[in-house]
Amino acid sequence: MLLLGCACEFINPEESLPAYLHIADAQIQLDKQFYSKLGVKDVWLENGNAFVGVYQLPASIPLFVEEKSNIIIRGGVFLNGLSAQRRAYPFWQPLSLGLETQPLDTFRLSPTFSYFPDSLLRFPFIESFEGASLKLVNNSPAGQAARLQLTRNTVFQGRASGHVRFDAQASSFEAVSGDFFALPQENGAEVYAEITYSNDIPFSAGLKFASALETGERAEPIFFNSGLQWQTIYLYLTPLIQTAPAGSAFGLFIRAEGEGKTGDLFLDNIRLIHFK
Repeated sequence: MLLLGCACEFINPEESLPAYLHIADAQIQLDKQFYSKLGVKDVWLENGNAFVGVYQLPASIPLFVEEKSNIIIRGGVFLNGLSAQRRAYPFWQPLSLGLETQPLDTFRLSPTFSYFPDSLLRFPFIESFEGASLKLVNNSPAGQAARLQLTRNTVFQGRASGHVRFDAQASSFEAVSGDFFALPQENGAEVYAEITYSNDIPFSAGLKFASALETGERAEPIFFNSGLQWQTIYLYLTPLIQTAPAGSAFGLFIRAEGEGKTGDLFLDNIRLIHFK
């Protein structure tokens, strides 16, 4: 638990003035040594068992709290990159903040969220681009195929990332996970794909499936373009998984059409995640 205190000028408590919690930004601990400020778009606050609200960062949050209060803070994301679809990310552990407040106190906080331990999480697919071979396999159509390759020139984390170069001769791209895997299809289990990217050629992502009855794919009609700035997208895969035939095996795909333009798609830290 974090315990914060602030000494401020006495204000008549009958005036019921708030204290303020100012959160400029937040970060995620991805491993023991690497932290990322990508992806945390807002914070979700609770005071005890009472929901306080959702606040897009940066935020100055008024708190009408008792002299001693326990504030729970959860990190939030934009589902599928859409600001209209906000969700407290279920795989980040909430923070507990102990406050001793007086009216008009201001507390400044830059929280760090960490994932639940690996004993609770399952990662059916991880592509970090740190190995000698790719786990995302090029599957571009013949003719004018753009290909995914390792690069060490533009990297988000580690020593390498994936790079697709587009031009007039290489304009169509698709890559699929080399192995298909099982994903939970019952009880509304939450499954996400995390993709960190930098690009000026829009891409989409989704799931291919194979069952005893049929094969196919599921994807939201959403395209992502960061303007060559690193971003992390959190794709909510649960609705796609639930519409596939029971017992399907799944593979992640990433697809882009350059349409003859010159540009780039860089990828890093791709993984699927759900609770065990």
